[in-house]
Amino acid sequence: MERIEKENINISNLEVLKERKKKNNVDRGILVAHDNKRVYKFFDCDSKKYMGEMQKRIELLGDENYDRPLLSVFPDEEIFDGDKFVGYTQEYIPDAVSLNDVVMFDDKDLYDFVRLSSKASEILDYIHGDFRGIVLCDMNFTNIIISKKDKYKIPYFIDFDDCAIGGRVGPTAISVNLNAFLKDKGLPRVVSQETDKISMAISFFNIIFGTNNFAISLYDFDMMCEKYPFLEDMRDLFKSLKSERCLYGIDYLHDVIDPDKLGEGKKLIK
Repeated sequence: MERIEKENINISNLEVLKERKKKNNVDRGILVAHDNKRVYKFFDCDSKKYMGEMQKRIELLGDENYDRPLLSVFPDEEIFDGDKFVGYTQEYIPDAVSLNDVVMFDDKDLYDFVRLSSKASEILDYIHGDFRGIVLCDMNFTNIIISKKDKYKIPYFIDFDDCAIGGRVGPTAISVNLNAFLKDKGLPRVVSQETDKISMAISFFNIIFGTNNFAISLYDFDMMCEKYPFLEDMRDLFKSLKSERCLYGIDYLHDVIDPDKLGEGKKLIK
């Protein structure tokens, strides 16, 4: 990976996307900003172990010997302050909203959301096929964005900071949905490509039903199927999530979404 010096970046000219101040010596501060071409992500953390693992993760993700997974925004350059690794850069996707923040005005918008979720699932499958053995761990719809430049029809995966990579670097966080799911079922707090699929499925159903997955009964699901026939093909997936012990054999969303049942749809956002 290429290396750039922090002192050569005019931070005052960047537009801030996200900022979190460091509260103590354990917590990490973070600044995410852009210049309409690149995103700059700066870390403020005193833990040499954490920053060492982060640097290794960024270098593994940015390894030029590997092709980049389809529609995934990976790190491009490391940022150093002297001899200290402090962040990285990546491509900026303009005019973007997260899949989690998509507002649905009517059924056609709902079908567009389902299409986007199915496409995102295909990309997740592609990421899982990467030879590095990537597990997203913090798989949630806020880390999937849709850009106006693509007429809001193409999802991009971003923010791989917490991922695990083939046993060479472990996760630093897991999604809130997955954590609640594992706790509810009394399962160990583990991560795998299977749990990535679980996190995506839970996020999907939570938005479709407008409530937490744990509050949705099989009866509720069947009633919703009468209104939205595409859900019929997802019943087994939903039942798997509701089962007592479920960590393996979960379908990807795109394997159980029938595009022929989604109607014509329309532009997601005007």
